[in-house]
Amino acid sequence: MKDGEFSPGAGFFRFKDEQSESSKQLKVRFYHPSALRSDSPIVFVMHGTKRGARTCCNNWALAAERFGFLLLCPRFARDDYPARTYHLGNIVDRAGNQMPKAQWTFGVIERLFDCVKEHTGNTSSHYAIYGHSAGAQFVHRMAMFMPEARFSFAIVANAGWYTMPTFNSSQFPYSLSGSDATPELLASALSRQVLIMLGEDDTNVDDPYLKRSRRAMQQGAHRVERGLAFYQHAQRQAEQLGMPLKWRLKTVPGATHNNTQMMPFAAAEIAQHFGLTERSPEVD
Repeated sequence: MKDGEFSPGAGFFRFKDEQSESSKQLKVRFYHPSALRSDSPIVFVMHGTKRGARTCCNNWALAAERFGFLLLCPRFARDDYPARTYHLGNIVDRAGNQMPKAQWTFGVIERLFDCVKEHTGNTSSHYAIYGHSAGAQFVHRMAMFMPEARFSFAIVANAGWYTMPTFNSSQFPYSLSGSDATPELLASALSRQVLIMLGEDDTNVDDPYLKRSRRAMQQGAHRVERGLAFYQHAQRQAEQLGMPLKWRLKTVPGATHNNTQMMPFAAAEIAQHFGLTERSPEVD
């Protein structure tokens, strides 16, 4: 890890994932607040389909400074991580066959977490992760398929479509059917701290990035309907399993499919989760 290292302010470094099947490197944008402690929380922000990690970092930097968390925004370049390996986490290959878990993209976040802890001396045992749009697809599948992932809080914001938490629907990736998931795995996922966050006005049915396959349309006409269906499926599954649901649903008033509009609400949720208080700006 060189490049920007970890000095206060914004910067970047390149992360080589030693478990990657090729020489893939991630360019990781970060924001290091001025008053970072060894136990300060680490927060990952996952970009959307346009791969705008720099924009994500810029949008979240002020919140990182105010609340005092270390912000990490990895960029999963399209050439190295197309939709199957980013949105779907590389759970299956091109033919739909299950991939070895060691090759799932979700594991990159875990290894990046360890790398950052080693280089900064951070003592956190867990992290928070937020994803918007395509990033939300990554995050909700990570939450469902990787129970050992060390996030203590995950936010799924404005995903375009979902792997529904049910075995009685279409085949993976539209549900858990046909995957290696089990009822025990689903129960573990439903017991995690996950927030489904929806922009109240993210209802554009003509959005060119909105998936319109037959099975996606069965989830709803637009992102709000699909997000509500995802949460409602989780409620029913938790009831059938006889367990409390730890997932929550939050609607952001007036927000469209816009990460900048969602960010303040997500940052406030993360701050509350970690018990962080907003720092007053310094006065010269």
